[in-house]
Amino acid sequence: NYGYMELCNYGLQFFGNYSYNQRHVPESSKVIDRLGGNAEVARMFEVSSQAVSKWRRDGIPKSRLMYLRLAKPHVFEPDERTAARAEAG
Repeated sequence: NYGYMELCNYGLQFFGNYSYNQRHVPESSKVIDRLGGNAEVARMFEVSSQAVSKWRRDGIPKSRLMYLRLAKPHVFEPDERTAARAEAG
């Protein structure tokens, strides 16, 4: 198993300078919801749920995002409704 910092370092190498925050704030909220909400994400990262609320508003911090992309890639997959709308045109 990889530790948090090892995954972050790997994420830096793999994802490079991927910028998520301001342009993807609505997606931040979706990701937090898919992970179980503010309280669950706060427990996962050992931060307050107020901090996670701020992530909803300002975007998930880059280092946390890289960890999530490696540890929980399923939360970044588009949901079935979004895919169906995209196919419908």
